[in-house]
Amino acid sequence: MNFSLAWIMTAVDAIADFARGVLPWNYRSAASNWMVFGIILLALAILFFIMHFLTRETPKIGWTFEKTGYPVRLSWSRDTSGKATYYVDGVEFGRENISGHTLHQIDAEIKLLRGNQRVPTFVVINGAWHNLSELGSVPPRAMLFLGLGFRSDGVHAPNFSQRMTSDQFLRDFGGFAFSTSIDGDKKSWTFTIEELRQQFEAQERESEDQWFKNPMNRPQVKLKTES
Repeated sequence: MNFSLAWIMTAVDAIADFARGVLPWNYRSAASNWMVFGIILLALAILFFIMHFLTRETPKIGWTFEKTGYPVRLSWSRDTSGKATYYVDGVEFGRENISGHTLHQIDAEIKLLRGNQRVPTFVVINGAWHNLSELGSVPPRAMLFLGLGFRSDGVHAPNFSQRMTSDQFLRDFGGFAFSTSIDGDKKSWTFTIEELRQQFEAQERESEDQWFKNPMNRPQVKLKTES
């Protein structure tokens, strides 16, 4: 078919005339072709916007780290002087099943960025780590946690059998990728060493700020004779 300029202009006029035909008589003469097509494009844009929200994939899990910004949480202990040592007890991802239905197919993987080493990934059931193959179903509103604990008892990764200081974690575990497949919905996140270091520093600052909220934990002003 030969789409000449005259044919295109005729088609444009025909579409505009058809669209004007649905308008009240007193508005038809005021509606130019450009106005008509502008209204049509605006209506299509609104329609596509609505369809996007109606058909988009509903999140399965309300991942905690997406809200806190911390994929790896620190724990800590303080000596008698109040100085804190910060630890990583494991890598744990999860939170509530917000999909509104029971989840059946759950798979996850943690892969170290250094050397692409895959680390065993487990699931918390009844307060203990289990192999993913033991997981049955996850009802709506249930709490799902995936990852691994740095411990020597129960199921664990042989190379990571005890908790590490934050510096040891960055050195021995380092940056990693976490990927999931939940009822066919696949997602993946990557956390570099530099990102994790900045997040650890932020958590340490938050811990120190919380500690010094108690006036008894603050250093005390001394007399010259006490210096």
